[in-house]
Amino acid sequence: MLAVLSAVTEIIKQHGGNESSTEYFAALMSTLEAIESDTSIVATHSLLGMGLKTVLKNVLNIQLGAASGIFLRILVKCASSEEYLIPRHCIQCLSVLLRAQEAATWSSSSTMQVLDVILSFTIHYKPKLRQSAQHGICAILNGVDIMKGENPPQYHPAIHPYIAKFCIGQLDSEYDGTTNVLHVLTLLKDIFHHLPKIHVKVFVNIC
Repeated sequence: MLAVLSAVTEIIKQHGGNESSTEYFAALMSTLEAIESDTSIVATHSLLGMGLKTVLKNVLNIQLGAASGIFLRILVKCASSEEYLIPRHCIQCLSVLLRAQEAATWSSSSTMQVLDVILSFTIHYKPKLRQSAQHGICAILNGVDIMKGENPPQYHPAIHPYIAKFCIGQLDSEYDGTTNVLHVLTLLKDIFHHLPKIHVKVFVNIC
């Protein structure tokens, strides 16, 4: 991590930057695209995980497509391996990106595709990946900025109806077995208070 941080800092200085959070974000994302070593990828992801929360939200809004594309490519590449650190960091970074999005962004199908990837990991067989995804979903829903303003939505646009429908589908499935049901119930325990009443009634009927 220190080696990556030192190299990125030097690049920023060479370009006359002032070492802002936005500059580090841009430089680390460029680094992430260029490197192939697992050790360097983990280090870069760790630095991004620590720094993303300090990047201006309008920057994260603008960069959602480009940044999520990089994370998703790495996630797909590593998801089937026994390595869990890289997918775990990808999931964490994706959730931070989604948490920063404005209400209007959630009407985009590309935003929902990113959310869908995180949701798919909430029932993953690897506990650490599953826990990271469930924590990420909770972080997205607990982000209060989207619920502020003159005309805030009644419910977070991610929960109604998308996350709610995903959970209902898993609980109502005849093929996924009890394991996925237990994973979904674990997630619901932490997000149930975000659900609209109409979905609460559906869950009660299923149970």
